[in-house]
Amino acid sequence: MSLSLERAGLVFIGESAQVAVPQRAASVVEGNLVAAECNVQPPLRSVHTSGFPEVLDRLGISVFVTTYQAGKLVILRVDQGVLQTHFRSFNRPMGLAVDGDRLAVGTALEIWEYHNLPVVARKLPRPQAPSYHDACYLPRRGHVTGDVQIHEMAWSDHVLWFVNTRFSCLCTLDPIHSFVPRWRPPFITALAPQDRCHLNGFCLMDGKPAFVTALGETDTEGGLARQQKGRRHFDQDCH
Repeated sequence: MSLSLERAGLVFIGESAQVAVPQRAASVVEGNLVAAECNVQPPLRSVHTSGFPEVLDRLGISVFVTTYQAGKLVILRVDQGVLQTHFRSFNRPMGLAVDGDRLAVGTALEIWEYHNLPVVARKLPRPQAPSYHDACYLPRRGHVTGDVQIHEMAWSDHVLWFVNTRFSCLCTLDPIHSFVPRWRPPFITALAPQDRCHLNGFCLMDGKPAFVTALGETDTEGGLARQQKGRRHFDQDCH
């Protein structure tokens, strides 16, 4: 999952690391060196096309990418024409959504919400220009969803929508429940943790879910597996 931020310079502060993405550069500061040294992992490798840094530089943006295989949120930014990557560890991150000063990351068992506090950004070290950091996202809330295989996410006003792949539905959150089912494909006859059609993507139109994507029109736990050889990706109007 990838996400482009219109604001070029930002700071992302998590539980054990601080990732600073400035206007044209960024840096990473480990918040727990002892834990980092005790949990040494093989270095991650990334490649990119030669023109990618120029695109980010011209648009003045940074890009966030989630990879559940490596358990990382990857921050891509340009520093003096060179693409640099910074990594923040999460438990199987997939869904990602941003809206103004809010950022949400969907992981294996919970959704983490971060908010931008510009006043904090102004107090951070400024190795270059005074505008080196123009945003600072701090963790503000975590919501336990359980293992629902969160995929696509999007904000609509103050409501966070997300794809609940395991239960084959679109959901929102409330303070009491793990999730609130709001819509499911018409061919899904029951709310069950069976990943019946591998619902995985959706988009909003006028602030409401308009279309979804899935890997099959099956309604049984094993139905999708039986269709793997000839599976297809289909779109569903959810009006």
